[in-house]
Amino acid sequence: MNKDIQIDGYKLASRLDRVRDTWGGVAMLVKEHIPFDERIDLRNDNLEAIWIEITYPNSSPILVATIFRPPKSPVLWYEHFIDMCENAYCEEKEVIIMSDINIDFLKPNSIPKQWVDIIESYNLTQLIKVPTRVTNSSKTCIDHIYFTNPEHVRATKVATISISDHFPVCYSRSRNSVTRIHKHSSIKYRSYKNFNQSAFLEDLTLVPWNVFESFDDPNDALDCWEKLFLEVVEKHPPLKKRRVKKPKQPEWLTEEMLKAMNTRDKFAQLNDDRNRKLWRNKANNLVRNGKTTYYRQLIENNIGNSKKLWNLIRDLAPEESKTTPTTLKDGGVTLFNQQDICDSFNEFFAQIGNAIAACLPNSRNDTSDVLADFINKHIEVNSTFNIPKVSIDFVREELN
Repeated sequence: MNKDIQIDGYKLASRLDRVRDTWGGVAMLVKEHIPFDERIDLRNDNLEAIWIEITYPNSSPILVATIFRPPKSPVLWYEHFIDMCENAYCEEKEVIIMSDINIDFLKPNSIPKQWVDIIESYNLTQLIKVPTRVTNSSKTCIDHIYFTNPEHVRATKVATISISDHFPVCYSRSRNSVTRIHKHSSIKYRSYKNFNQSAFLEDLTLVPWNVFESFDDPNDALDCWEKLFLEVVEKHPPLKKRRVKKPKQPEWLTEEMLKAMNTRDKFAQLNDDRNRKLWRNKANNLVRNGKTTYYRQLIENNIGNSKKLWNLIRDLAPEESKTTPTTLKDGGVTLFNQQDICDSFNEFFAQIGNAIAACLPNSRNDTSDVLADFINKHIEVNSTFNIPKVSIDFVREELN
């Protein structure tokens, strides 16, 4: 019965129970004031997963999922998960996946390669780093939260109290209530889809080229020639306008990658699931290997150029956007006014130095004795120390 899991102030979005087992299954409860729609179309019949779409006014929609992966799941589970993610990612929305994956993130070497590849392919970030299930003999981090936009996350927490053998995994997310105006980028290009070279050359021979010879001014003659030529060009490879996500494609993107992506999309439109998966995996591998080769080569070529190296690092791991806190707890008081928040920060950092100094040993000999003992243990009594002269040429050679 739903009332068995009902919580005051929350609405049951959906639940998927197991008929025969006493464990497993998933459910999702949502705070009553949060507007959402259940996304049954994003489910996969082979997985225990529930999807909803949160739609705050004047904010971009968010897809939220809760997923359970049973222990010792077959390799095919990853394929089903990829299929489900493909459908969600096609909508180009922020995605948050809350999960009991049964993969211990406290043991990086034991994480399956298939899962690592999936996380990297879909640009997912897992922010839970502490044990979520603790027994008398083990501590594991198997309850995860994955984000496509980790810069929106303010904090994460694992509360060490629960009614089961798993701790609750929590996070808080910032919400921008300002409507974002997104301007689409467009490019212009010549379409050679139906280009006929013979017809193009034939039309060029019919142009009265001798007309521009009647002009005395070379600039006027050039304008006339260009106008006559473009009239033929517009007829054969016409100029078209197309909206794109980015005005400039990344340099690592190749024709082979684009061909694989287009083939993948073609089979998706034909509902040919087998070939779609085949070309999806091929496209993902081409992109992953292409990016690796591209950035490795750039790093090797700029080993001696620190400025370009830092630009590459920023390109690979862009800085997270910084948001100003809207509230601050100072003792038992919650501050909302920006000036009060600034004053609280200022007072804290103005006093923290004296507070730390008060906790340090009063005797200056304490640290001196410790330092002297350390030196005596590592340096012989009669040893000498000499700093050689360093020339400018030597420093320049070492830097290069």
